[in-house]
Amino acid sequence: MATSRLTSQEFWNAENEPLLTDSDRRFLLSLKEHPSAPHFNYACGESLDAEGLEWVRRFEEVLRASPPRWLPGQPPDWVSLFAQRCLSQVPFYQQYGLSDWSENLPGLGRSSLRDRYQDFIPVDMPQDDMVLYWTSGTTGNSMQIPSHPVTAGCYLPLLRKAVESHGGQLRGGAERVSIMLVFYQQNTLTYPSISRVLEGAAFLKLNLHDSQWASSQHRADYLVAHQPEVLSGNPLSLGELARLDIPLHPSAIISTSMALLPGARRELEDRFACPVIDLYSMTECRCVAAHSQGERYDLLAHDVYVEILDPQGRECRPGERGEITLTGGRNPFQPLLRYRTGDFAAMQWDGDVPYLCGLGGRAPVRYYRRDRSWVNNIDVTQVLQDLPLRRFAMHQKADFSLRFLVQNGPVSATVIEQRLHMLLGSDLDLEVVTAGPTDLQENKWINYTSDLAE
Repeated sequence: MATSRLTSQEFWNAENEPLLTDSDRRFLLSLKEHPSAPHFNYACGESLDAEGLEWVRRFEEVLRASPPRWLPGQPPDWVSLFAQRCLSQVPFYQQYGLSDWSENLPGLGRSSLRDRYQDFIPVDMPQDDMVLYWTSGTTGNSMQIPSHPVTAGCYLPLLRKAVESHGGQLRGGAERVSIMLVFYQQNTLTYPSISRVLEGAAFLKLNLHDSQWASSQHRADYLVAHQPEVLSGNPLSLGELARLDIPLHPSAIISTSMALLPGARRELEDRFACPVIDLYSMTECRCVAAHSQGERYDLLAHDVYVEILDPQGRECRPGERGEITLTGGRNPFQPLLRYRTGDFAAMQWDGDVPYLCGLGGRAPVRYYRRDRSWVNNIDVTQVLQDLPLRRFAMHQKADFSLRFLVQNGPVSATVIEQRLHMLLGSDLDLEVVTAGPTDLQENKWINYTSDLAE
């Protein structure tokens, strides 16, 4: 869902949410003022007008009628037209000096989106409805993203397709919670919102961390009172929820942001008795693929062309592992042309149906204090995210000591040490080391590892 930093007064301004009914607003207020509610710290909504909502409805119709289809090395017809527009109207791509789709088009790295986001806005694109917001920085340095309310609204049809394709339900409807997104972090943004895409159903973003609730009973009471159709979160937060004695009955669970390991999947399936869907998604392109059993990830979006490229930018053969590379998307202010994601998989075909297998996602990592309490790698990222760090890696050894490897830059080792000691305790041995030219993975901004078993 699209987000912007609004004051509470702005949040209630009807101009920001013109489609909300009086009933929607009463339901939203009840979510905020429930006796067991946490302290919500953010305001968020779809910000769709009637035209935008209709656009999302049409997108969902096409999504259902036109699943991704192509053969190896044969992009869908729309790719050439999309590339022509990018190459003629987008300043960043104009530098290529090309006019049509080609397998020789350069790959696009994430650093360009981060450092030159203005250059990806087409010159002929009106910017009246552009929303600027920051990524959460859960797996890498946060970056500013220009987007559009319709772009965010299209996330829900994609999510519904993933849920329904794997045996769950996402029906929506007034005065019910359709999606509950849970985190387990020291700090994160939390809010309730109402979705007109889901016919007035609520989207809740909650932090399960003890510090965010008046008591553990309040946390249990609030979750039970707002039974969601779909639970979502990363493997660490979902694992924490599974261990709480809270009776929830979702129709499906969506795991995202990090790799879902087989043992964690089985724990969630046993605990909640519903499909557990591993969603491959990213801020730059939203939902790309999903799976619930085996290694096959089914592609979701008809407007995203997926390639698997080798380090030289050549397309890999079917079954050959390489870097997932994306063209297309529905963000009018950030069209992607051969965007190299930094994630790796192979692509196989079932007739003309492409799918990913052996996807190498981002594995969740816990970092332990001396007392065996822990924080996850998202907390580490967030405590450092305002610092101008380009790339780094952090490793915890079996003796609890930490080694922080960082690309040379303006941030002193002392500042990094202070931040990490504040988070993990001053009694941990910590070494901050400047990385050599080949010490850090070129395609990953951040790499988290640990020798300590969970």
